Amino acid sequence: HASQLPFTCVVVRHGETDWNRQLRVQGTTDVPLNARGRLQAERCADSVLTQFRHRLSVSVERSTPILSSSLQRAADTAQAIARAVTAEVYKDIRLNEWNLGVIEGMSKDEAAAKHAGDWKIFSHWCSTEVKEEISQQRISGGESMEEVRLRAVQCLEEADPGPERMVIAVTHGGVLGQLLRHAVQNSGQQASVVFWCVPEDPGRLGIPWLTGPEDSFKEYLSKRYKGNSSVWCGGRFATGQVWPNAISTFTLTFGPGAWYFHFLLPIVRPGLILTSFLGISQCVLAAVILVTFFFASAMNPGIIPRNESIPQELEQQMDLRGVPRHRFLKISEITIKQKFCATCNIFRPPRSKHCSFCDNCILRFDHHCTWLGNCVGLYNYRYFVVLIYSSTIFLMQCLYVTVCHFGQEADDTFGPDYGFLDVLWVLSEDTSTVFFFLYCLFLMFAVLLLAVYHTVISLQNLTTNEHVKNYYREGQNPFDYGGLKNCQQIYCFPERVLPEGDDKIEAGYLPFGSYSDGQSFDEL
Repeated sequence: HASQLPFTCVVVRHGETDWNRQLRVQGTTDVPLNARGRLQAERCADSVLTQFRHRLSVSVERSTPILSSSLQRAADTAQAIARAVTAEVYKDIRLNEWNLGVIEGMSKDEAAAKHAGDWKIFSHWCSTEVKEEISQQRISGGESMEEVRLRAVQCLEEADPGPERMVIAVTHGGVLGQLLRHAVQNSGQQASVVFWCVPEDPGRLGIPWLTGPEDSFKEYLSKRYKGNSSVWCGGRFATGQVWPNAISTFTLTFGPGAWYFHFLLPIVRPGLILTSFLGISQCVLAAVILVTFFFASAMNPGIIPRNESIPQELEQQMDLRGVPRHRFLKISEITIKQKFCATCNIFRPPRSKHCSFCDNCILRFDHHCTWLGNCVGLYNYRYFVVLIYSSTIFLMQCLYVTVCHFGQEADDTFGPDYGFLDVLWVLSEDTSTVFFFLYCLFLMFAVLLLAVYHTVISLQNLTTNEHVKNYYREGQNPFDYGGLKNCQQIYCFPERVLPEGDDKIEAGYLPFGSYSDGQSFDEL
């Protein structure tokens, strides 16, 4: 938004392409939008009509010019905006993506291996601060940053739509970066810059064990996985310490359960197991426990793909240890620190953590459960919570049935007027059932405490890891939107970062004003 010029310029990046998802260098290669990119273009058109008009206090009218790169991915994005504002699109090759020469069409690993010098130049271009001599360098067969900046700025300067009006330019990430560089260099003198990201619906998580992880995750888990877990079914399932952890837990819990259904329950409810409320409810709960135990212990908890090496574009941000320095994320007006994982060579997404047992970074890491032999994270947390709730109710019913059994035994032996000493005699004669009762009592209190604990932290939208390490001071949890909304997000919409509104996150290498160094953010 040039304060000394009589118009506002809104610069829009095109929607997603398949090469974006594959992390391939596009440059001037004419790659079309994919289905998600076309949806992004439609959402962007809505934002032009609403968010930009509201934030910049300018009108989007029929005569608003829409400039576009001549490449198809940008032109199709511009056409979506043009349909929303009933305007005409003017294509201009000066808004085309920068020519990246010999590295176009390559993945970053291919480019770094085959054209190390050219890739090094490109990596410098992607850093936050670019020296003047770097901006003049060209990739083999391509153009320099400075050439891109000059042609794009010239295009916009010639597009003056008149006083108090707006021009919309649809272009590419490289060109947009140079326009921002030009604006920031003139900040306070000629230009004021407003950043706005079009919110995108993250899509429903669905049923992970049925649909599987998204393509980039599936490719890593199927072909390049390097953690300690055993991954199968295209990344749908991942098991950790099956033996002795998961198998021991299964044996110690389901063994007594089988004995209970075979011997004890038929005695107390002869012929009524599948007709009485108690019998039916226990059968249903037992089935739920079996299913949720399997999914909690065997489902991929949210393994994040790792990089083979530190991304070259981060080489300009190294600290004295030789790893990229911390970044800062501003979420819900609260700033938290984002740590680089030196094992996985990634910046961990919010609320993620590297598990030393499984050797994986896990999305929304809650804890590593020794009894399950697996991490509990984004994908299997709901199954874990259902497991402890259903186990609590089932064990309470087992205790009730066991007490009824002792009463029946005393009544059969001593008649309806049996006393306390008579019950003690029955207990002494039925030590196996007494042991089962004490075992259920111990387990019931254990899972009841777990159920209460996870109810409390769910209401506060905390993970076990965050709560135990006291990450947030009171009132400083950026994910806490009230008990009801927190639970809706955790159990119904776990794919969302925030319980309400758009998942808007600002990132930078310098702390935002809301950052407090006293908080324990080192693991975030």
